Amino acid sequence: QIAKQKEIFEHQLKEEGKPEASWAKILEGKLSKWFTEVTLHGQENVWGAGADTIDKIRQELGKSVGGDVAIKEFVRFELGEGIAKKTENLADEVAKTIGA
Repeated sequence: QIAKQKEIFEHQLKEEGKPEASWAKILEGKLSKWFTEVTLHGQENVWGAGADTIDKIRQELGKSVGGDVAIKEFVRFELGEGIAKKTENLADEVAKTIGA
């Protein structure tokens, strides 16, 4: 996956016409930013207005409880997941309404 992402970034740099001499430094920055976006510990906190990363929050929590805090499990939710939509037939609904 990392090699594929590096290829994508190299292709972007080629299309942008960036000089190949500067690619190494640019690729390093792009890959670093990409890692923070795709790894859990590097992601920003979604519950608050601050830009703290999950790893920073984990470290601060460890200090406050006086020990190490490890993330053992996490759950990913998708918008609307778990909401059961009630499906009814329109004809049946009309029949119920008029009492037939």
